[in-house]
Amino acid sequence: MPSSTGNAVIGRAKFGGNSVDYLDGTVDQVHFFDRSLGAEEVRTLYASGR
Repeated sequence: MPSSTGNAVIGRAKFGGNSVDYLDGTVDQVHFFDRSLGAEEVRTLYASGR
């Protein structure tokens, strides 16, 4: 399993301080935002395919 040291980890969970429930698949097109997006912003992003 790849290791991760940052605050944002995709594809696994933590339980009791241990990494568990690793994703058995592929994650594509992940985007992080510094705020919550409004409904119209989400619709626009979805429609653009980004």
